[in-house]
Amino acid sequence: MLTIVSIPIQSLMSPIHQLNVLLVPARLIAALLALVVLLGSAQAPPIITPANLLSELARAQPGSTVWLSGGTYTMPELEIPTGVLLRAQPNERVTFDNVLLTLSDEAGLWGVEITHSSALRLFDQPGSTPPNDDLGNGVYSSRSGVRLINNIIHNTQSSAIQLMGAGNSTVYGNITFDYGWSAPDRGHGHGLYTHNRRGGLRVFEHNIFLPGFGNTAQSYSGGINDIRDYLFTENVFVGGRVVVYSPLAPAANVELRGNHFYRTRSIELGRFYANEDLRVIGNRIYDADNNLTIRLWDELEVRDNVFVGSGYVNTTPGWSLHNVDQNQWFSPNGIWLFHLTRRDPPESPFWTHLYADSIVEVQGFGFEQHSSFTEGLPPDEVFVYPNQYEDERGHVVVWNWSLQPTVTVDLSALNLTRGATYRAHNAHNIFDEWHEFTYTGAPIDLPMTGWSVTTPRGWDVPLAELTFPEFGAFVVLRAGALGG
Repeated sequence: MLTIVSIPIQSLMSPIHQLNVLLVPARLIAALLALVVLLGSAQAPPIITPANLLSELARAQPGSTVWLSGGTYTMPELEIPTGVLLRAQPNERVTFDNVLLTLSDEAGLWGVEITHSSALRLFDQPGSTPPNDDLGNGVYSSRSGVRLINNIIHNTQSSAIQLMGAGNSTVYGNITFDYGWSAPDRGHGHGLYTHNRRGGLRVFEHNIFLPGFGNTAQSYSGGINDIRDYLFTENVFVGGRVVVYSPLAPAANVELRGNHFYRTRSIELGRFYANEDLRVIGNRIYDADNNLTIRLWDELEVRDNVFVGSGYVNTTPGWSLHNVDQNQWFSPNGIWLFHLTRRDPPESPFWTHLYADSIVEVQGFGFEQHSSFTEGLPPDEVFVYPNQYEDERGHVVVWNWSLQPTVTVDLSALNLTRGATYRAHNAHNIFDEWHEFTYTGAPIDLPMTGWSVTTPRGWDVPLAELTFPEFGAFVVLRAGALGG
């Protein structure tokens, strides 16, 4: 059975009014000047090179949009001023190569590629700081109200996206992969690295977090910063670890809703500190190694999820404020392994442990009273997510448990134009692989074989396993929308 789920588009959340400023790389200057001479015009359009980009941004006013034409921009660092949106021109590939991009309050970055062309990926020095800074640093901000929209971030040093400090920020539609480096102690650099002080929600929505050398995503603080006010919704997480905890401060108001976790090495929600409230609702979690860990939450809601695997670890100080129920459990081999721990009553200094391999034992402990347990695999599912910021764009997530060579996908929710040509890009190799089709209004047949994953620069093998044909994540765009 194949289920297709179309996620309705929400109201547009474009954060910043637009004032057009044209930015072009130096290689286009001569051609544009020649065109002006040819037309006999004395008024050329403003031409801004990477050399004077910084001065132009310094003049940009809050609320303006600075448009970038296709090309490669290289500089040591670039700070986007308060309230300014830096955005790629439609259908052009804008690449920041070896640039540390920093966002000020209410600043935004939309539709660009951030990378580093260096092949350095292996260092003989352990620790979280590489011996040199030759890999580029992705995107960083410690300010409020930042927006990261539809960017592609890969082959960067350390974390592709680093958001620290205050909240009220949105990270939407981005793709991260092949970030970080290898050291003797472990891999370093994360797809997402964030923590938060009180005062505003961080929303992570419709992103695709693919493997790198470090964690796929972590909301973590080794100091006193909180892990507070986070919403992760309808994202894709593939491989690696997903971490939400701090050893020295409580986590609170954390929600994971409608996400897709495929073969994550571990999902750790809480670890050392007594935390406040967590909601895990409506996610698809394939974690065959029983590495979903939920620890030390005063209030906990885990419901309406689809789990494919053998169980989880849950440690809780109390019981009355918990709702762990109405989930669907699937196990390919019919084996269930749960490690459940609680203090009952909550003020008791003693912990009660249960290592359960029986559904009856789990339900006897107070969990999963109305959940279903099925030996085997779930039905196939297809999810279509329209992009909230760009028309005729969206993500498609396919769970193809039956390993069909093609799946049928209804793209009507994306408001595509009949007769126009589109591409469903393989998110694991987005610049090089796509399925091209002319939209007729009818569902399309999307191949689930013949795809590959990228290999980091300077590395011999991919960091990610091939998820196809069992699982696939795609980005649907007009043909040529990525500049090629």
